[in-house]
Amino acid sequence: MPCILTNKKSGKKDGFLNPIPKEDVPLSTYHVDFIGPLSSTNKKYQHILTIVDAFTKFTWLYPVRSTSAEDALDKLKVQQKTFGNPKRIITDRGSAFTSKAFGDYCTNENIQHFQITTGVPRGNGHVERIHRTLIPVLTKLSIADSTKWFKLVDTLQRILNSTFNRSTKWSPFELLIGVTMRNKEDLHLRDLIMEEMMEELQEQRDELRQDAKKNIQKIQAENKRTYDRECP
Repeated sequence: MPCILTNKKSGKKDGFLNPIPKEDVPLSTYHVDFIGPLSSTNKKYQHILTIVDAFTKFTWLYPVRSTSAEDALDKLKVQQKTFGNPKRIITDRGSAFTSKAFGDYCTNENIQHFQITTGVPRGNGHVERIHRTLIPVLTKLSIADSTKWFKLVDTLQRILNSTFNRSTKWSPFELLIGVTMRNKEDLHLRDLIMEEMMEELQEQRDELRQDAKKNIQKIQAENKRTYDRECP
């Protein structure tokens, strides 16, 4: 199955993750990142700008033509018209987010801008989790024509926001708006999203178990060395 994601972003891996203070209220903290490049569309879209509200997990997906500061700011201004400004924005250190234009925007709008350490994607894990679900689903739905992915983005956003979230025990829409979203069920699409979420959960469990196994082996080795030193 061809993948619509043509090239994954890579970067230097260094540094440590520092905790970022957040408030337990909606629309206070945004996690923001790009994904792509994807197969170019007839409208020249090649990327998606993803914005995730840290508290409710509500997600906005914006098809964009590039990963420039101009495109990022354009969508943040669209967001601002309906929801106002967040108190803080968390991003990686991509060129759009380290640019003077992005910094000036945050300063002028009184937004704190936190940039996560290079190579520590968990610092922006809210967005990373959405991307791990998004790409396989878009790929499966775009088999016939990989350039039509952008037509599915609005529907995917709606289903993501109306789906039960394991960490909050509510759907993002219910937490943000206060009522259950009314929409026409697309069972096939919802099943695909749930399938990817379950695969991600299984991968996380496998990683945790492997980590636990290494820790156990490390302790066992240390205990053996201690015993061998003390044994006459």
